[in-house]
Order: sequence, then C-alpha cells, then structure tokens
Amino acid sequence: MFISFFKIFLIISVFLISDTSHSRDEDFFKFELGDKVSVLSDKAYRKSKEDIFEAIGNVVITQGDNALYGEKASMSLKTGDIQVFGNVRYVTPDLTLYGVKIDFNFKNSNLKIVNARIHSDTFVVLGKEISKVDKNIYLAKEAEFTTCKDCPESWSVYGKDIKVEVGQFITIQHAYIKIKGIVIMYIPYIVLPIKRGRETGLLFPKVAFDFGGRDGVFFQQPWYWAISDYSDLTLSPSTWTKRAFGSEFEYRKNLGPDKWIQVNSLGTSDKVYFPYRNETDKSSSGIKYFRQLTSYEHHFTTTESFNHHLQYQFTRDLDFIKDYRDFTDEKIDGAEIGAETFFEWRTSFSNLSTAGSFKRNQLIFNPNEFDNNFVQVLPRIDLETTPQVLYQSDYLFLKNISFIADFDYNFFKQNHVNESSYIRNAHRFNLEPQIKWNLGNFGPISLVSSAKWDYQHYRFPYQQGTNKFNSKTFTKYGTIYETSASISLEKIYGVSYQEEIKTTPEEKILEDKKISNELIGTLPEYKNAFNKTKSVVQTNSYRHIQDLKVSHFYLSDQQIKGNETFQTQIQLEQGEGLFDVVDTIREKETEIGNLTSQKEISKDNTVEFQWNHSIIRKSPKKFNPFVDEQYLRQHFDYSTIFRFNISQGYLLEADNEENFEDALTRLKIAAQLSFDTYNLSATEYYFYSKEDHLFDIKFEKNLGGGSLLGLRAEYASRSQFNQNIDFFVELRPIDLIGFRVEINYDYFKGRSKKGTYDLFVSPSNDCWKFNLKYEKTREDTQKDTEGKISFNFLINYTGQGFSALGS
Repeated sequence: MFISFFKIFLIISVFLISDTSHSRDEDFFKFELGDKVSVLSDKAYRKSKEDIFEAIGNVVITQGDNALYGEKASMSLKTGDIQVFGNVRYVTPDLTLYGVKIDFNFKNSNLKIVNARIHSDTFVVLGKEISKVDKNIYLAKEAEFTTCKDCPESWSVYGKDIKVEVGQFITIQHAYIKIKGIVIMYIPYIVLPIKRGRETGLLFPKVAFDFGGRDGVFFQQPWYWAISDYSDLTLSPSTWTKRAFGSEFEYRKNLGPDKWIQVNSLGTSDKVYFPYRNETDKSSSGIKYFRQLTSYEHHFTTTESFNHHLQYQFTRDLDFIKDYRDFTDEKIDGAEIGAETFFEWRTSFSNLSTAGSFKRNQLIFNPNEFDNNFVQVLPRIDLETTPQVLYQSDYLFLKNISFIADFDYNFFKQNHVNESSYIRNAHRFNLEPQIKWNLGNFGPISLVSSAKWDYQHYRFPYQQGTNKFNSKTFTKYGTIYETSASISLEKIYGVSYQEEIKTTPEEKILEDKKISNELIGTLPEYKNAFNKTKSVVQTNSYRHIQDLKVSHFYLSDQQIKGNETFQTQIQLEQGEGLFDVVDTIREKETEIGNLTSQKEISKDNTVEFQWNHSIIRKSPKKFNPFVDEQYLRQHFDYSTIFRFNISQGYLLEADNEENFEDALTRLKIAAQLSFDTYNLSATEYYFYSKEDHLFDIKFEKNLGGGSLLGLRAEYASRSQFNQNIDFFVELRPIDLIGFRVEINYDYFKGRSKKGTYDLFVSPSNDCWKFNLKYEKTREDTQKDTEGKISFNFLINYTGQGFSALGS
C-alpha cells in the first residue's frame, strides 16, 4: 500500500493488520506493557509479509511521554525494533538526545544513538555512541561531559566509559579534564552529582605546586557526604609530596534559623618539620611528626532577645599556623588561639552580655609551650542601658535630658600566676553613667552638653595588702564634662532632574513623512522607533555643607588611691602595663603608646575646633513604575564626592603658656576626593609635643574594562609596625585575560615583605576561571624570599556558583 502527498497518522496500539488481503480481530497487535505508540509522517509504507513499517519525512514516533524525531524510520512489528535516520532526536521529560541514527526498541524502550549528544537543563554529554540500558540509565563510549551547556568546548571531562544516572550521578572511568580541548589532568575514576539537591560523592580535586619550598606538589581529593537535609561532612585526604600526608575534615549542621554547628580540622604526618629546626632546611627530619589544627564553632539564636556564640581552636604546635596557611588563614584571626564565647540578652531597656576566653599566645618562642603568663579574661560581664529620656519640653535649655549607663566587670587572670614584673591578675569594676543635655538652639547655633562619671575599682587577689605598694585595691574616678556649640551652613547648586528633549526638529519630521507623487505604491507607516527624535538629559545637583563646631572638655580632679605599684604601672609610656585602654589615667591617655588613645582629644580642660566640609552629589535615577512603594527619596542616588575635615585641640592650662605650640594637642586632617573614576583619601594625625606623625593615604583608579590601580601607604613615626606601602594593579587588556600584581613593602626595614603576581583567565561565558599565581614571601627570620607557584581552576558546575578544582 502506497500513500503520498499527505500526512498519515497510524495508531499501532489500536490495530495491526498482518495481511493486505484481509483483517481479523486476532490480527490486532497489543503491547504487553499497555504502552501506546503512534507514528506521524509525510509518507508511510507497509510490508505485510515482513511485518515492517517504514515512514519517510518529518517522522514523529511517540510512546507515552517520550518521542522520537527524524527524517526516516523503519520499524519491525515482530521484534519491536525501530531505526530512525537523519538529524534524529529522542525527547524525554528529563533530557533530549541528538544524533545521526537511533536504534530503538519500543518493547523494552532500550535505544542506541550514533554520534550522539545528551542535553539536559544541567549538563551535556557528547559521545560516539550512547545507549539507554534502563529507564534512567545511559552508557556513553568515548564521550565528554560538561555542565557548560552553551559552550561545551570551554571545559569538559573526557572518559572512555561514562555512565549517566538521570537525576543522580555521572560516573566516569579514565577521566581526562580538558580546557579548550587541552588535557590538564587525569583521574582514574570520578563520580559527579547531576541532581539539584546535595548528593554524596567525590568533589573536584585540589592541586598546587611549591617547587622552591618544603611542600612540593599538593594534591587533595575531597569526598562529600550529604548526611541529611541539614547536615553534611567533607573528608579530604591530602598529600604534600615533600612534606606530609594528611587529611582535612569539615562537618556542618544546621539546627534551625540562626542555629548552626561547624567543625574544621586538618591533621598531617609531617616528615620535614621538627620544633626549633632551621626554617631554611628543607630536607627530611628523619621522623614523622603528627601535627593538627582543629576549629569548632557554633551559634544559637533562640529568640529575638538572646543569642550565644562559641569558638574553640586547638593546635599541637604554633608553627602549624605558618606552615599550612592555605588552611589556617581562614580559621585564625588575631595573635591568639583558643576558646572564646559570649551570651547576650537584649530588652528595650538594656543589653546584658557575658563573655570569656581562654587563649594561647602565639607570640612565644617555644611552639609547643603554653604561655602561662598570658592574661586571660575569665569572664567579662557587661550591662548597657538604652538612652532613657528624663525630661523633654519646648523650653530653651530644657529641650531634652536623657540618661545612659555602661557597666562592666572583668576578671583578668593568668594560668599560672607570675607578677614579678607587673600586676597581671585583677578584678576590675568599671562604671560610666552619663547625662546628656540638649540645651536647644540660639538661632543657627545648636548647644549640647554631657557629664560622664568615669569610675574604675580594682581588686588584686594575689597582692599582700600590707602597705600602699602592694595594697589589694586600687580606685580611680573623675567626671568628664563636654559642651559643644555647632553651626551648620549649606548651599545647594542646581536642581537634580531628568528630562527628554527633541533631537530632530518637528518640521524635519513632517517633511520626512511626506509621500512623493512619483512613487508607485505606498510607503510603510512612519514610526519614531526607527528615528531617534528624543534624547534623555540628566542634570545633577550638589550640596555643600560646612559644619563649624567648638567643643570644650573638662576633667574634674581625678581621684586616685590604692596600690601605688599599679598606679605607676598603668602610666608607662608604651602602655605595656595596661590590661586595656580603660586602665589609662585620663590626664595621660593621649601620651601612652596605644594609637587609639593617641588619636583622641585630651579631656583635661581642652577645647577642640572642628571645621568639616562635604559636597554631596544628588543624581536622578530611572524611575520604575512597576515597583511598588517607590517614594520620592528613592528616585535619587547620593554620593559624597568631596570631604575635608580639620580638628585641632588646644589645652587651656598648658604647662608653658609662653610657647603656643605647647598648648596644642593633636591635629587631625581627613580628606577624600571622588571624581569620575578616581578616588583619593588621606588622614594625617600630628602630635606637637613629640613631633610625631601618623599618616595614611589611599588612591584608587578605575581603568575601565575591569582594570584597577591602587596604592596605600601608612606611616607611624613612633612604630616600626606601621610603616608599610601596599601597591596593587589589575589589568584586563581583553575580556579573556587579566593580570594582577600586589606588593607589600616595609618602609622601616627597607624591603619587600610579600609580592603576589597573578594571571587569570575568565571567559565572558562565565563557565570557568583559571588563575596562575606566583607568590614571594619573606619572614623576619629569613634572609631570602621563598617563591611558590600555584594554580586555581574553577568551573561553574551548577550554573549558580563556582567550585574549585585547584588551590
């Protein structure tokens, strides 16, 4: 039977004629599974004797939710085999297969596609041959896998045999990781998740190279265990070829909103390290020294009024923090490690908290020793009230009077008491109640005043208490008064708005619309969309604000009594005898070595003059009528483009009134300028008494196209630790490739402390990133710098974020 020039729809599951001369009920063909199969094509042929059906032209074969597409199909009704040729497709609800030829069996639903491609919403597989062996299992030979659907040539994993479990995993044997067709790594066996949820399995390995140092080649293979929807574990066996074999461990558990637990640990069997060994010696130590760092952290917020946090860090030797910086830099913050915790309760009236810590000092010679002389805080209790209004009215001098208080109780204690040099164990009671008084306005001048009682009481449990030098107590207190008068002047230049103006005269538009009588037919209707007749013009406004402020600080005669040894201790110039800045004698707080205290204005009968300038730019932004609650203030962008502030203190009762400079306290100048792509800021503190400077400057320039240039310098004439110059430049000559250089230079020592040189490749398709880094560092104990080469390859595996392949 021959049918041409029209489409035929044949339902095989309803009837099947086995002979062209007649049909009987028993000749109807039925699938054992009850599946319905239908065929749609331009032409169809039926060979009754062979029970073969052929369809030609725009062939569509459906079976349940699945469909086959092609140019030609041949079907055996006896065996159920179907062959489809020419730009074939096999479409399921989960994925689509493309190829040049499909062998399909509609009885068992198995298929085989030649020169095939699997395309889903999360991954792509290309192979010479792909077979479906079960409902959701596909096997691919000599195939490549990638999650970069729009650009599979960017990165891929090639394997001789690939098993695809739809919605579960991709299993690859003899895997070769390729970038732009170039093989960069071989992995014998790898399993990758291809489902949206978290899955147990191997993650991408991490690789780094340290040819000149002690590490050699670093390789780490993470294994991820999805324990439950709210907890997981990552175990990462690791090797440093020259140094050690070890493993990294990470456990996370979410207990609810703002409630979580996290454990991180790295343990190694180090064959290079040994305590006190010369750092320049890179040979084997002859033993395997077990080293580790463990970090535990949890946080709980049970109600809006309560939260609790605990962090604990432990290491066998302190040198571990320096030797394994790739792990420890993210875990260690500060010069001490150990345990610290806090509890906090909040109400509308007050905030009550308690905190404590027991830490190990890193600044000690012996890396295996605990510094028993280090002062611990065990614990600290803090109570702070919110501002409470005592009186409020419209009368002058009685506009607003409020009260606020801050109280804390500290336990300072050494692990083993050693007070041979200084008193290092104490209980300190600190109380600072304060009255704030808004006097009101005299025309444009605003007046405010405050009085704060500054009280500290100490108890020394290990002093003898027999005389004034070893008394068990020490007390100091006084009242700090502050009164200020300020006036604010401002002027606005221009109006911020956005308007549309015509760029083509109305007469020209009408002239273009005229139709010549010589034309045959009609012209299409004139549309402004094809002729830019309007242009949007944006106008900015600027506000210049000047604040003039004069403040007077007065410290009533401070009362000091009790242990005279401690009194001498807390007045040492470098501040080494303090527990913290609260201990300072208020008359002397600007003279100690602490930079924070030095920057403050002396409270001892001092006047401060402030002159503050700022220019704020107000720019209109595009109004979106489809977003609710777009009030007028949300229609503009504000930015500070210029700032210049001056603050100068003057002592009213200087020791030497004949010399004007002796009465001047610190000078502060702060400036900022932001213009176009430039940003410059600087701060200078000058101390007249000792002619000291504390200077900081920062410059940034946006070079466009993702390129940046930056420079920062800090200089402290008193401190050798604050004389650094940091420089960085990031250049991206083309979208694909970029360079970054960072240099940290120690001005005091006249040498570079650290230099980092980066080459990074980041395609615009955002499928992968590659980073090659060379890093040079020099510790204080080293004469020569050590170089380290590392690379980092990241892929956008899920389309929602990058996962690291290298480290």
